[in-house]
Amino acid sequence: MTRELVETLMRKHDGAFDAFIRALNNTGQSHVTYILTGEGSNQPVTKECRDRLIGKRSAVVKSIYAKCLVSTLISKRVFSSHDQRRVEHHELSNTEKGELIIDLIARKSQPAFVSFIDILKECHHEHVAEELMGSEVVGQLKMQSHMDKEIREDHDDKELVAKMQHAFENNETEVKTIDEVLSSNGISVTDIENGSIIVKFRCRDHAALASLENLYSSKQLDQLITDSFRFWLADKGLKALCLEIADEELQRHKLLKLMTEEHREALLSSADHLCEKLVISDALLDKLSLCPRRRQTIERAGTSQQQVRTLLDIVSRQPDSAFTQLLNALTTTEQHEAVTIISGDYKYAKKSTTGEYRTMRTEDTGNRFNATKTAVNILRYG
Repeated sequence: MTRELVETLMRKHDGAFDAFIRALNNTGQSHVTYILTGEGSNQPVTKECRDRLIGKRSAVVKSIYAKCLVSTLISKRVFSSHDQRRVEHHELSNTEKGELIIDLIARKSQPAFVSFIDILKECHHEHVAEELMGSEVVGQLKMQSHMDKEIREDHDDKELVAKMQHAFENNETEVKTIDEVLSSNGISVTDIENGSIIVKFRCRDHAALASLENLYSSKQLDQLITDSFRFWLADKGLKALCLEIADEELQRHKLLKLMTEEHREALLSSADHLCEKLVISDALLDKLSLCPRRRQTIERAGTSQQQVRTLLDIVSRQPDSAFTQLLNALTTTEQHEAVTIISGDYKYAKKSTTGEYRTMRTEDTGNRFNATKTAVNILRYG
């Protein structure tokens, strides 16, 4: 809401203000009503969530593919038809559309923000949701007896769950040490549930996820949890608490890391050289993790060159694992020259006056992607 509009309303009679409030409520902007009147439950986006949007803006907008989100944002009443028209303006690039989506969400209500995160997960943008909110890793605690046997008694489970919930929620003395270790690594305990003692950890970013994995694999986390509840364990005649996190759980979150700048640049800077080299086929697309909408967008691009550019743009907005997946798919479909171009082994300069392409090897251009070249060599030669 602009300053000019506020000043105009202040000069009007009370009836005009009431009409304005009704208009806000009728157009899905009751969070603005809350700001003006302090009434209602539809509060604006919290400062914490707005800070997330601002702090992660640069990385997130490069990973949003608006075509996959707008219709669902409309159907879930997060966006208005006016929002839709603004985002879908034909002159905006995909990155500019992503910027506009983030800007619009930051100005909406907290329930709209929560719905936005849910929509990201629903519409194949789990990597964006995770970048904004962090990784939630689920583990299971097992009680161990002095005979090194696992104990399973539902009564004890529920009692320990209640004790742990209370301790973490109230930052009690017994969990201060584990809280300090976790928080210093960007990790927090978000929930503890019944059912074999389910523990949920929130990792601020992928560095925090790596720290959690290290704390877990080194058994340091087991020791911290056991030390925190040693008196309860001794009272029950138990020895330790052991955490189990499935390898698949950790791997799932690792695969949601955003595309690195190096890999994104490798894809986008290769577009001109790949337009005449890369062949978009069903065999290639079948090997890529593409939702139906993304695949249709590639297939319906007007020319083969546009298909290639669309593919590279879409892959550049996916998790970093999509980069290696594309190289694998190209290798499997025997498009080795395309793999070489993307990896930076060489690139084609513009046509010379003789009409031939001049090849420049990476030793002449700065050896751009050493890590990627190693991966490609493994793919190609085993």
